[in-house]
Amino acid sequence: MAAAQRVVERPQNRGSRTSKITPGRFVGALLVGGAVALLATACGSSLGWNTPCSTWQSMDNADQQSTIVAINQQAGLATPNSSDFSEFQRLADDYCSDPFVNMPTIEGMLNSRPS
Repeated sequence: MAAAQRVVERPQNRGSRTSKITPGRFVGALLVGGAVALLATACGSSLGWNTPCSTWQSMDNADQQSTIVAINQQAGLATPNSSDFSEFQRLADDYCSDPFVNMPTIEGMLNSRPS
């Protein structure tokens, strides 16, 4: 006597669902993407004085400026003007390019000034 075979039938597809991109979904995706990008760029600025020189050197101009704003906020100072931004960036670039820095963070600039 032959063994009974078990047959499993696959249910029929009752119409395929296609995902349509609606304006609401598109705007939502843009908002989520923008929030992720904002968080990614804000990481350096949230470090303030503790921003490593390697991070400082890899930042673009906008990220460096947001870091400077964060440093001023930590110190309770007003938002710097464009000449203050330029001066701070120049000092930080000089400090971070020195291979013999005492501290590998922007904070080391405070301790490296001549007395």
